Amino acid sequence: GVATTSLRIITAPPHGYQSCQSRRQRSQSRRSSDDRDGKRLTAICADDRVFGDCQRANFTDSYTGVSVQISVQDGLWEQAIAKHQAEQWADCLQTLEQLLEAKPQYIEALRLRGDVLRRLGRPSEAIAAYQQVVSLAPTSRDIQHEFGRLLWQQGDARNAETCFRAVLQLTPDWIQGYADLGVALQSQGKWQEAIAILQKGIEMDGNRA
Repeated sequence: GVATTSLRIITAPPHGYQSCQSRRQRSQSRRSSDDRDGKRLTAICADDRVFGDCQRANFTDSYTGVSVQISVQDGLWEQAIAKHQAEQWADCLQTLEQLLEAKPQYIEALRLRGDVLRRLGRPSEAIAAYQQVVSLAPTSRDIQHEFGRLLWQQGDARNAETCFRAVLQLTPDWIQGYADLGVALQSQGKWQEAIAILQKGIEMDGNRA
Protein backbone atom coordinates (compact mmCIF):
# COMPACT_ATOMS: atom_id res chain seq x y z
CA GLY A 1 0.00 0.00 0.00
CA VAL A 2 0.91 3.64 -0.16
CA ALA A 3 2.40 5.03 3.01
CA THR A 4 0.45 7.98 4.35
CA THR A 5 2.11 11.11 5.61
CA SER A 6 1.11 13.97 7.85
CA LEU A 7 1.87 17.65 7.72
CA ARG A 8 5.10 18.50 9.48
CA ILE A 9 5.01 22.16 10.26
CA ILE A 10 8.09 24.31 10.35
CA THR A 11 7.24 27.68 11.81
CA ALA A 12 9.18 30.91 11.74
CA PRO A 13 8.25 34.03 13.67
CA PRO A 14 6.08 36.30 11.54
CA HIS A 15 8.18 38.97 9.89
CA GLY A 16 7.55 42.44 11.23
CA TYR A 17 6.12 41.75 14.68
CA GLN A 18 7.55 44.57 16.72
CA SER A 19 8.17 45.47 20.35
CA CYS A 20 10.07 48.14 22.28
CA GLN A 21 12.49 45.85 24.06
CA SER A 22 16.21 46.53 23.96
CA ARG A 23 18.51 44.91 21.43
CA ARG A 24 19.72 42.47 24.09
CA GLN A 25 16.18 41.46 24.97
CA ARG A 26 15.31 41.35 21.29
CA SER A 27 17.88 38.67 20.56
CA GLN A 28 16.48 36.56 23.41
CA SER A 29 12.90 36.89 22.20
CA ARG A 30 13.34 35.39 18.74
CA ARG A 31 11.61 32.06 19.16
CA SER A 32 8.86 29.93 17.78
CA SER A 33 6.96 27.03 19.28
CA ASP A 34 4.44 24.46 18.12
CA ASP A 35 1.04 23.92 19.70
CA ARG A 36 -1.52 21.22 19.11
CA ASP A 37 -2.61 22.81 15.84
CA GLY A 38 0.91 22.64 14.50
CA LYS A 39 1.90 26.27 14.68
CA ARG A 40 2.05 29.17 17.03
CA LEU A 41 2.59 32.76 16.06
CA THR A 42 5.04 34.36 18.44
CA ALA A 43 6.26 37.91 18.57
CA ILE A 44 9.72 39.04 17.63
CA CYS A 45 11.27 42.39 18.34
CA ALA A 46 12.44 43.93 15.13
CA ASP A 47 12.68 47.70 15.15
CA ASP A 48 13.16 50.14 18.02
CA ARG A 49 12.06 52.98 15.74
CA VAL A 50 8.41 52.01 16.06
CA PHE A 51 7.95 51.59 19.78
CA GLY A 52 10.33 53.82 21.63
CA ASP A 53 9.54 56.89 23.69
CA CYS A 54 7.86 58.65 20.79
CA GLN A 55 4.11 59.03 20.50
CA ARG A 56 3.94 58.58 16.73
CA ALA A 57 6.37 56.83 14.41
CA ASN A 58 6.83 56.28 10.70
CA PHE A 59 7.92 52.95 9.28
CA THR A 60 7.77 51.01 6.04
CA ASP A 61 5.23 48.21 5.86
CA SER A 62 7.05 44.88 5.50
CA TYR A 63 4.92 43.72 2.56
CA THR A 64 3.62 46.74 0.64
CA GLY A 65 6.70 48.92 0.95
CA VAL A 66 4.44 51.86 1.79
CA SER A 67 5.47 54.27 4.51
CA VAL A 68 2.76 54.41 7.16
CA GLN A 69 2.35 56.23 10.44
CA ILE A 70 1.34 54.29 13.54
CA SER A 71 0.07 55.98 16.67
CA VAL A 72 1.61 54.34 19.71
CA GLN A 73 0.10 56.64 22.30
CA ASP A 74 -1.80 53.77 23.84
CA GLY A 75 0.71 51.08 22.87
CA LEU A 76 -2.00 49.03 21.17
CA TRP A 77 0.32 46.86 19.08
CA GLU A 78 2.54 46.21 22.07
CA GLN A 79 -0.52 45.30 24.13
CA ALA A 80 -1.80 42.95 21.42
CA ILE A 81 1.52 41.14 21.25
CA ALA A 82 1.69 40.77 25.04
CA LYS A 83 -1.86 39.41 25.20
CA HIS A 84 -1.16 37.00 22.35
CA GLN A 85 1.91 35.65 24.10
CA ALA A 86 -0.15 35.26 27.28
CA GLU A 87 -2.81 33.40 25.27
CA GLN A 88 -5.45 35.95 26.24
CA TRP A 89 -7.22 35.54 22.92
CA ALA A 90 -10.40 37.55 23.53
CA ASP A 91 -8.49 40.50 24.98
CA CYS A 92 -5.95 40.31 22.18
CA LEU A 93 -8.73 40.43 19.58
CA GLN A 94 -10.31 43.45 21.23
CA THR A 95 -7.00 45.29 21.19
CA LEU A 96 -6.39 44.42 17.54
CA GLU A 97 -9.85 45.68 16.62
CA GLN A 98 -9.04 49.02 18.25
CA LEU A 99 -5.76 49.22 16.34
CA LEU A 100 -7.39 48.32 13.05
CA GLU A 101 -10.00 51.05 13.45
CA ALA A 102 -7.16 53.53 12.97
CA LYS A 103 -5.15 51.47 10.47
CA PRO A 104 -7.54 49.09 8.66
CA GLN A 105 -4.86 47.82 6.27
CA TYR A 106 -2.10 47.24 8.81
CA ILE A 107 -1.05 43.84 7.52
CA GLU A 108 0.62 42.41 10.61
CA ALA A 109 -2.39 43.31 12.77
CA LEU A 110 -4.75 41.72 10.26
CA ARG A 111 -2.55 38.65 10.15
CA LEU A 112 -2.48 38.29 13.91
CA ARG A 113 -6.24 38.85 14.03
CA GLY A 114 -6.74 35.89 11.71
CA ASP A 115 -4.72 33.67 13.99
CA VAL A 116 -6.61 34.83 17.09
CA LEU A 117 -9.98 34.20 15.42
CA ARG A 118 -8.83 30.66 14.60
CA ARG A 119 -7.87 30.08 18.22
CA LEU A 120 -11.22 31.40 19.38
CA GLY A 121 -12.97 28.78 17.27
CA ARG A 122 -14.26 31.23 14.67
CA PRO A 123 -12.87 29.66 11.48
CA SER A 124 -15.11 31.46 8.98
CA GLU A 125 -13.99 34.83 10.30
CA ALA A 126 -10.38 33.67 10.41
CA ILE A 127 -10.55 32.63 6.76
CA ALA A 128 -12.08 35.98 5.79
CA ALA A 129 -9.32 37.77 7.70
CA TYR A 130 -6.60 35.80 5.92
CA GLN A 131 -8.24 36.41 2.55
CA GLN A 132 -7.86 40.12 3.19
CA VAL A 133 -4.24 39.69 4.25
CA VAL A 134 -3.43 37.64 1.15
CA SER A 135 -5.01 40.30 -1.07
CA LEU A 136 -2.78 42.93 0.54
CA ALA A 137 0.40 40.81 0.51
CA PRO A 138 0.05 38.26 -2.32
CA THR A 139 3.80 37.69 -2.60
CA SER A 140 4.36 36.74 1.04
CA ARG A 141 5.28 33.07 1.25
CA ASP A 142 4.60 32.90 4.99
CA ILE A 143 1.13 34.38 4.71
CA GLN A 144 0.19 32.07 1.84
CA HIS A 145 1.50 29.16 3.90
CA GLU A 146 -0.46 30.15 7.01
CA PHE A 147 -3.63 30.56 4.96
CA GLY A 148 -3.12 27.16 3.36
CA ARG A 149 -2.65 25.59 6.78
CA LEU A 150 -5.85 27.20 8.05
CA LEU A 151 -7.83 25.97 5.05
CA TRP A 152 -6.40 22.46 5.38
CA GLN A 153 -7.30 22.36 9.08
CA GLN A 154 -10.87 23.27 8.14
CA GLY A 155 -11.06 20.42 5.63
CA ASP A 156 -10.72 22.58 2.51
CA ALA A 157 -7.89 20.67 0.88
CA ARG A 158 -8.68 22.01 -2.61
CA ASN A 159 -8.13 25.67 -1.71
CA ALA A 160 -5.27 24.71 0.58
CA GLU A 161 -3.65 23.14 -2.48
CA THR A 162 -3.97 26.46 -4.30
CA CYS A 163 -2.18 28.24 -1.46
CA PHE A 164 0.62 25.68 -1.27
CA ARG A 165 1.15 25.87 -5.03
CA ALA A 166 1.45 29.64 -4.65
CA VAL A 167 4.01 29.05 -1.90
CA LEU A 168 6.14 26.95 -4.25
CA GLN A 169 5.85 29.51 -7.02
CA LEU A 170 7.23 32.10 -4.63
CA THR A 171 9.95 29.83 -3.20
CA PRO A 172 10.50 26.76 -5.42
CA ASP A 173 13.25 25.37 -3.18
CA TRP A 174 11.30 25.39 0.10
CA ILE A 175 11.04 21.78 1.27
CA GLN A 176 8.12 22.44 3.61
CA GLY A 177 6.06 23.64 0.65
CA TYR A 178 6.41 20.26 -1.07
CA ALA A 179 5.42 18.41 2.11
CA ASP A 180 2.31 20.52 2.59
CA LEU A 181 1.27 20.35 -1.06
CA GLY A 182 1.77 16.60 -1.07
CA VAL A 183 -0.50 16.14 1.93
CA ALA A 184 -3.16 18.47 0.46
CA LEU A 185 -3.13 16.39 -2.74
CA GLN A 186 -3.27 13.16 -0.77
CA SER A 187 -6.28 14.46 1.17
CA GLN A 188 -8.12 14.80 -2.14
CA GLY A 189 -7.20 11.31 -3.28
CA LYS A 190 -4.73 12.61 -5.86
CA TRP A 191 -2.26 9.90 -5.00
CA GLN A 192 0.01 9.99 -8.04
CA GLU A 193 0.44 13.76 -7.88
CA ALA A 194 1.01 13.56 -4.14
CA ILE A 195 3.69 10.89 -4.50
CA ALA A 196 5.45 12.88 -7.23
CA ILE A 197 5.44 16.09 -5.17
CA LEU A 198 6.59 14.38 -2.00
CA GLN A 199 9.32 12.55 -3.89
CA LYS A 200 10.55 15.82 -5.38
CA GLY A 201 10.73 17.33 -1.92
CA ILE A 202 12.66 14.34 -0.61
CA GLU A 203 15.09 14.55 -3.51
CA MET A 204 15.66 18.28 -2.95
CA ASP A 205 16.22 17.70 0.74
CA GLY A 206 18.69 14.92 -0.06
CA ASN A 207 20.61 17.12 -2.45
CA ARG A 208 21.22 19.57 0.37
CA ALA A 209 22.76 16.95 2.63
